[in-house]
Amino acid sequence: MQIISIELLNDNALSLLKELEVLNILRLVKTEEAAEEIADAHKAIIDGRLADYRANPDSALDWEETKNELSRKWSGSLSDETADKMLEYTKR
Repeated sequence: MQIISIELLNDNALSLLKELEVLNILRLVKTEEAAEEIADAHKAIIDGRLADYRANPDSALDWEETKNELSRKWSGSLSDETADKMLEYTKR
């Protein structure tokens, strides 16, 4: 037996996996969704950068400029989902 993790890209994928489970081809096992929570160390970095922005808002790039710069720098290693979660956290 082999256990793997799968990122579901849409609801159709889950439906398909459930059908395979009915056919005894696989067994779905619920696991913790570790990627849902941003680590405290990362939150501290975001909080520090947010404080810097509030102290000097003119030094900041807008969100599109920031995403473009990150994309160039990290060549796609930062997913849009992760970037959006980081942005959502700063809005709290």
